[in-house]
Amino acid sequence: MLRAAGLVGGVGLLLVVLARGPAVAVAGFGLTGLGLAVVAPLAFATTDRLPDRLRDTAIARLNLANYVGVLAGGAVVGALGTAGSLRAGYLAPLVAGLAVTGLAPAFAARRTAAQEAR
Repeated sequence: MLRAAGLVGGVGLLLVVLARGPAVAVAGFGLTGLGLAVVAPLAFATTDRLPDRLRDTAIARLNLANYVGVLAGGAVVGALGTAGSLRAGYLAPLVAGLAVTGLAPAFAARRTAAQEAR
């Protein structure tokens, strides 16, 4: 599911970068939202598989990453957009969205030894 979310978000941002008109860009933003909106909830859901002693730390780190992404993401897009164009600015979140696809296996459910024995 996480891999699909990253792909959908990446395709949406690719549409934004390649758009020649506002209608395509708006459609790209919509597709981006459909894909990437589920990334954080899916990441938080994976913490349920952690032992209790690690869960709080993992949730805190996910929250920290979310805050850094929100604050730094806008600054990066703005800086690249000012230096070049907004098309160039949206390349950074495009790369980040596609990185979700590559990192998805790290969030995959792992079977415990007890589950394997069944």
